[in-house]
Amino acid sequence: MATLPQWISMINDTQLDSGEQLHWECRATGKPRPTYRWLRNGEPLNSQSRVEMVNGELIIHRLQQADSGMYQCIAENKYGAIYSSAELKILGNCFRTVFIILLFQHKESIQWEIPSSR
Repeated sequence: MATLPQWISMINDTQLDSGEQLHWECRATGKPRPTYRWLRNGEPLNSQSRVEMVNGELIIHRLQQADSGMYQCIAENKYGAIYSSAELKILGNCFRTVFIILLFQHKESIQWEIPSSR
């Protein structure tokens, strides 16, 4: 019997540090077996040197601020498509920098700048 895709596991909002690795997995059932696509901010996500997409899994190596955004996993077969959405937030290095400055607040002046968030 043919069926629409239905979620087994969906993606969730995530916060990670710059440089870390993201690993999201979405899984769906359906007949015929669903295929998967990924979107970021409504645009198709393409495999690159840091980005892997295989069978409902998304892995992004060495996260950067530019990777932040709204992601969607789409599971689809000829009977329809279902969507799972989540936000990825990349934390900058400014929290670590502030902590280091507080540790050295009694030393000579230290110059620093907060990384720009794009």
